Amino acid sequence: MIKPSDCVLAGKVNKAHGLDGELSISFFSDDIVESVEVGACLIFEVDGIHTPFFVRTVRPRGAEALLVAFDDVDTQEQAQAFVGKSVYAVQDGTMDNAADEADGMYAGQIVGYTAVDADTGAVLGRISDIDDATDNVLFIVSRPDGGECRIPAVEYFITSISRADHTISFSLPEGLLDL
Repeated sequence: MIKPSDCVLAGKVNKAHGLDGELSISFFSDDIVESVEVGACLIFEVDGIHTPFFVRTVRPRGAEALLVAFDDVDTQEQAQAFVGKSVYAVQDGTMDNAADEADGMYAGQIVGYTAVDADTGAVLGRISDIDDATDNVLFIVSRPDGGECRIPAVEYFITSISRADHTISFSLPEGLLDL
């Protein structure tokens, strides 16, 4: 059984493609894209269980996505069930090299961390998701007041990450959180 703690968020399914079960998938890192190959294992949550699926075919879809077909997903109807789902990779599996070189973590591993203002020490909120719908990946932060903000997932804004405390400190330009 694959435990959720063994998985890292790697991408998201955009749409079903064609009639043979292919999926258009956007990944959060070029390193992940390079390691998706025939036989690679990607993980999806199915009925609350992290379930492995093995790549049958893979090909580029423009500059932003891959078209991936999995074993035992052979029809458009079967593929449609994956649309909108998050794609995970096993931390200690074939995709280890996809970790960010600066801090050794995937962006998806930051989900659940507390975001802190490095200058004031104030809690900004909890990172609840990753938004990869734009060219720049964004951390979605659920604020203590019930609101939400987006912080670019760029090394320049991150001052420190504490795996022990599950916190990430940001030094952000003035006004960024008001956008």
